[in-house]
Amino acid sequence: MFRHSRVVELGGNQIKIDYHSLSGRLTLVSEGNILFDKSLWLPYKRFPINMFGLHYQIKALIFPVNKIGVYHYERPICSDLFPELKRYSLISFTFTSIKRLAMVFAYAFS
Repeated sequence: MFRHSRVVELGGNQIKIDYHSLSGRLTLVSEGNILFDKSLWLPYKRFPINMFGLHYQIKALIFPVNKIGVYHYERPICSDLFPELKRYSLISFTFTSIKRLAMVFAYAFS
């Protein structure tokens, strides 16, 4: 549930993309070589990356919806790498907001 992985083909090469949601660590690996390894802590960040002589960009939207995508010159290669992660984060954000709102009302009316 906390570790997500996907294999994407970029420029004729297989890229394994791993994301660990608790640590925020995003790793791109091709044939045992680490191409990209960063911790994603900012709510929205773009990371330029050169792979196989081509320029790509990783866009990460972490809060409130976890959405990570790979783009080639603003053209989406994979706009949503982990759709189940987006669903989990939406559900968690909604229930947490409802819980906090209920606690505020309970405190206000006590």
